Amino acid sequence: MSLLLKNSILDAFHAPRIPLKNFFCPNHPEVYLIPKKDYFSVVDDFGDSIGFFQLPMFFSSFNFYVDLEKEDGVFSALYHEPKFHRLGGINQLGFLCSPKPESASEQTKIFYYLPQFPHTRWGHSLLTGILAELVLTRNDFSKTERDSFVLTAACHDIAMPAGGDSVIRVDPKNLSEENNFRLVMEKDGLVARLAKQFGFDILEAANWVHNLGPNGKLLDALDKIAYTTQDACYYALYTPGGRVYQYCCQHRFVMDVWQDILFDGKDVWFACSSRLFDFLLLRAYMHCDIYLNPRSRALDYVLYNQVRKHYAPEMRDQLLSWDDKQLQLWLEQKGEDSGILSPDDLSWKKFESEKEANDFAARVPKLSHTDHVKPFKTGLDWLVANGKKRTQLRFVLPKSKVVQLESLSKRHAGWYVYYYQN
Repeated sequence: MSLLLKNSILDAFHAPRIPLKNFFCPNHPEVYLIPKKDYFSVVDDFGDSIGFFQLPMFFSSFNFYVDLEKEDGVFSALYHEPKFHRLGGINQLGFLCSPKPESASEQTKIFYYLPQFPHTRWGHSLLTGILAELVLTRNDFSKTERDSFVLTAACHDIAMPAGGDSVIRVDPKNLSEENNFRLVMEKDGLVARLAKQFGFDILEAANWVHNLGPNGKLLDALDKIAYTTQDACYYALYTPGGRVYQYCCQHRFVMDVWQDILFDGKDVWFACSSRLFDFLLLRAYMHCDIYLNPRSRALDYVLYNQVRKHYAPEMRDQLLSWDDKQLQLWLEQKGEDSGILSPDDLSWKKFESEKEANDFAARVPKLSHTDHVKPFKTGLDWLVANGKKRTQLRFVLPKSKVVQLESLSKRHAGWYVYYYQN
């Protein structure tokens, strides 16, 4: 059994049964913190296990339970909103796939039934909202002060088109979730309802989604924490023994970094520099091993190519209302293949300059696509508590750790040309 799963599986016959109400906190009445330190089964008022209704916070000392039926609650409002439910049909990692196992020979072709990873934008968005609620509560913000930001955090991906980031690349300006956030939120009176019930301000929210101002910085940090914890867990489960798997086994509570966030409405900083580094190193490994890994990205661009052939700008509203299955049905009607695919059908070469890549691409008989990979942001500019001051993380870390993150950031940077060999 995987070590990553071992500590999260309860013995249903012997684990103590603890009422959910024991974990109620009046400061954040919709969100329950379920500690992981002991084996027990949490049960509702009817004695039924809440197991399937918990939202796991992987590699943290707590899981979460959200009361989605609480009257006048922000999470209940979202739970009954069809636009938010649509995110449950949009895969978080799209067509990204695991790297080829080191044990596989070069001649071995591996096929993937896509999407490979099961988690969705709904789970990611809900987790981002939960973290927003808890972080603001722990920093002494009232419910009235929290509500608008929590709604924004939970809805930051609500304008994600079907197909996710692959489809956004087809027409970034027209399909970006940030650019369409206000459009989707205002449609069908959603903003008006949220404004009346929770004082939601769409102008403020739109700025936060674009990561502007102190609240935008906070949302950016929560977003990164939320996607890293889920992506790393599912990726590690599919690559047992790999670097991310081993790192997570060695740093079981690395994602407790969310508990270190300090926020005063003017700035965001972290209480523990060592745990922030551990988190950023895990995120860097994820970028190197899957997010920016050329083989892992190969099939993500298959979806991009399929959509690009049939796309027209006037399709924006359709893509903002479809989920992934509806998109795949449309592609199948257009004669595109879907389902089981292999990145081993594609070869690629990396170049240091755009000109070199374009020159090579012009000579390739069966070109698939080109891809420009930029260094990812390391997070070394994030602020940490340093005595009574706040200092960028890079200035409190040993130089070797700064170099390590910066080196990983540049690991895959360059221009790539993908092509079919046969």
